[in-house]
Amino acid sequence: VFYIVCAQAQDAEQVFEKALDQLLTQNMEMTIEIKEWSSDDKYKTRELNVLMGTFEAGEKIRTVIQQPIKAKGITILIDKKISEMGLIEIYTPANGKIRKMKATDKNMALVNSGSSISNFGNIDTAKMRFDPLDKEKYKEQDCYKIVLWDTTDSDKGKTEYLIDQTSYKILQFKEYNVDNSEKSTTVLSQYQKVQNSKNKIQPMQILYLDSQSAKKSEIAILQINPRANLSEADFDLDKLIN
Repeated sequence: VFYIVCAQAQDAEQVFEKALDQLLTQNMEMTIEIKEWSSDDKYKTRELNVLMGTFEAGEKIRTVIQQPIKAKGITILIDKKISEMGLIEIYTPANGKIRKMKATDKNMALVNSGSSISNFGNIDTAKMRFDPLDKEKYKEQDCYKIVLWDTTDSDKGKTEYLIDQTSYKILQFKEYNVDNSEKSTTVLSQYQKVQNSKNKIQPMQILYLDSQSAKKSEIAILQINPRANLSEADFDLDKLIN
């Protein structure tokens, strides 16, 4: 029985990696529109230009606000380090100043920039524990159900993925708290092939539902381009100002 469970967990990891491999999750530039609902009928719209690069020391995400007009040009740089606490820098053109803060979970949620797009794709499976592979129907589609746990963070609960059995597209994932209460649901749809890339696809519509606050946000990817030759200099805020 132990061997069967181990084999099923390995199968789950293989399915999950196959689903991740076809996504464009690093070294890219995107224009995205985010609608955030505060109630059933009221929402705010933001348009962002997002640049993402993966380097030896970690990941860098630069977000420049395009809309609303009053915030145009505000730039958020997130430097996610692998071995240490990362850094968030916020440049405000109105006063020409850069504010710096540590990239804690709380501060990351505060800036809430394009980083949410990279989160579902940039997962180190070596740090995950997989439950045995399961199957489930989702909107009449046959799906693999993948449950994984972050072995490096005991404060995190499980994450549950539904992956289409035929196309290996991730259709939905749910995050849970340690007490097994539901934290959030993310629905991915309108997959398209990414131009100028080799066999990469991207969900152009991402719906995020916060189970605790009942807040909803909808991310539409208006444009996406691979940027294979990014360097760390492309993320230098000082160059942006001078």
